[in-house]
Amino acid sequence: MKVYKNYFPDKGCDVIVGTANHEYKLGTNITYFSLPAAAAKKLKRHHKPNKVACTLQWYEVGDTMGKHIDNIVRSERKSSMSILLTDGFEGGDLMIDGVRANLEKGDAVQFDASAEHWVTEVTKGTRVALAVWGVNED
Repeated sequence: MKVYKNYFPDKGCDVIVGTANHEYKLGTNITYFSLPAAAAKKLKRHHKPNKVACTLQWYEVGDTMGKHIDNIVRSERKSSMSILLTDGFEGGDLMIDGVRANLEKGDAVQFDASAEHWVTEVTKGTRVALAVWGVNED
């Protein structure tokens, strides 16, 4: 697990969150949103030589994500990353192999797609993160 402090600036986080189309929310996932070009370029650099796939994960009070392993769910996923886009919430801790990622707004954590991870229950506010995967489509 590698943490990147201030991976995205606050304004960039706010822009991404502001583009979320809640009409297409499925559980905690929103697939219709926009990434600024600079953000997309940065993500591609961190996941080379793989392609990048991503979704917004939008958690309200009571929401959680159960334990899972990304490349068991989808074998083409080679690397995983989570970028925290909001602050002011409580709970909603990202746990990777039992260790709290300890992220602040704009921070990213990159980890192996075979790592078991989950998000604890949000108890106050709204937690939004960008989930990113390096995908090998060969």
